[in-house]
Amino acid sequence: MMSTTHRSLSPDTRTGGRVVAVALVGILAVGALAGCFGASSSDEQLVVASPSGWIGEEIRTHMIVKILRDELGYDVKHLENLQAGPIYTALSDGDVHVFAGAWLPLQNDSLNAQPAGTIKILADNLPAESVGLSLAVPKYVADMGITSLADLDANKDLFGGKIMGIEPGAGMMQVGKARTALDIYGLADWEIIDASTPAMLAAYGDAVEAREPIVIMMWTPHYAYSKWSGDEAVTDLEDPGYEIDGQTMYLYKDQSDVARVQTLVHKDFEATFPEAAAFLKRFQITVEEENELMLQVANGKSAKDAAYDYLAANPGKIQAWLGK
Repeated sequence: MMSTTHRSLSPDTRTGGRVVAVALVGILAVGALAGCFGASSSDEQLVVASPSGWIGEEIRTHMIVKILRDELGYDVKHLENLQAGPIYTALSDGDVHVFAGAWLPLQNDSLNAQPAGTIKILADNLPAESVGLSLAVPKYVADMGITSLADLDANKDLFGGKIMGIEPGAGMMQVGKARTALDIYGLADWEIIDASTPAMLAAYGDAVEAREPIVIMMWTPHYAYSKWSGDEAVTDLEDPGYEIDGQTMYLYKDQSDVARVQTLVHKDFEATFPEAAAFLKRFQITVEEENELMLQVANGKSAKDAAYDYLAANPGKIQAWLGK
């Protein structure tokens, strides 16, 4: 989704990725998945999936995989760089056992598309209050008096009527397109650009370098809030509410108020991998830790190295997650 400089946690909103669904099908077809839920032995291979370009999810998944292997002794297969939609299907089918990148309710469409009861929400892996979604502008744009979503349409020509989006399958994109189509804040004739998280971040970087106006999709946690500062700082637009047919609607505020980043598992996971389930129920890092780790990746460290260095520096957390 990005160059190293622009790698990030993205909501499916977090629901995007660059690898098409056939990639996962191909992986399954060549036998990359060793286990199936028909077996009852805990010696079965445990399959964990992570989406392309969501650096926060990649970091947390690398932590999970290392602990499952090194501390709990599981044979773990880590499928990387997948789209979230196919991950949900594989999770429902039992071809994937763990997905630590669920942004709900933003990914409810992907979750609800699966047969009822086949996927279980196991735990939050970020604190519930840490998640937020917004449209954002550089501070120098906000300083022009554009501080709210309600200010956008009056300044349509300034932005070319375009909002820089992320992966088209992302829940944030789906919600944004559905609600702007209702003409919330007068945005029905604006274009939300299908892109990727790295492309969005690159566009923001290019815009601030040229001191040009831009509107982007943004979420927390995200290292972008630390990367740019001063009058280039990423600045969220207020989402005050918009009356449609006598009802107050929001673009993202109502979603942000209830959004969670959670670990999903196949319905039989706890019975098949009880020690892994107990660990994953305890596993959680803070938004401050995640922002720092993502910034390390933005500055050139791999997501895997960032995860492993964090674990090496925090043995007490590992013990707490293991219930010791």
